[in-house]
Formats: sequence, C-alpha cells, structure tokens
Amino acid sequence: MSKILFVDNEVAILKVARLVLSSIGYETYLASSGNEGVEILSDKDKQQEIKMIFLDLEMPDMSGLELLEWINKNNIKIPTILQTGLDDKEEIGKAMALGIKDYLIKPYTKEQLHQSILTHQSI
Repeated sequence: MSKILFVDNEVAILKVARLVLSSIGYETYLASSGNEGVEILSDKDKQQEIKMIFLDLEMPDMSGLELLEWINKNNIKIPTILQTGLDDKEEIGKAMALGIKDYLIKPYTKEQLHQSILTHQSI
C-alpha cells in the first residue's frame, strides 16, 4: 500500500493530517521530528511504500532543510512538498534548490493538500 510521510513537530497538525489524508484515501507514516523522519526513511521497506513526503520547515531537532539535505545525500527519490507557517522566500528558495516539488503555507485547506498530492504524484 502506498503511503505519505508527514513530518511536523506539532502533534495537532500530525493528527489532523492523518484524519484528512485518510478521508481522501491515503495512509500515512507520521514523524514528529526530523530525526523520526530519518528513522522511517532509513527503513528500506517503509521507504518503498512512501510515495510522497510532506515536510515542515521549522523543527527543533533537525530543520526541514537539513532533512532535505539528508534525503538528497541518501539518494532518496520521493517527491517532497514543504509546508511552513512562514512565508520566508529565502528559506523556500533554499528548499526549492534542494529539490522540493512545491510548498504550502499553513494554514492550508484539505483541497489545497489534495491538489498538491494530485499534481505531484500519482499514488
């Protein structure tokens, strides 16, 4: 079964993400930190199930940019969408240079989330 990895340090956002993604037909892996994201992506079986990553920019242990660098260094080719509460063009530009497919500014709607998935991945 194809899954979406959702990485965000805010537990409430993870809970809502699971509910929203489930309501539109997707299963999830949830990570509450960049380090948990690395742990999930380091498992080759889980990595093969993941068809898209949603990644928060600001996290305390490992930023979204640091996780993107780790993903690139490990040659993981999963479409990644940045999600952030900050409309920081410089940070978004850095993420684009690291290969994100798109970004969403929080708060975003269920429809925006679904459209981003449909646009960037055929799950």
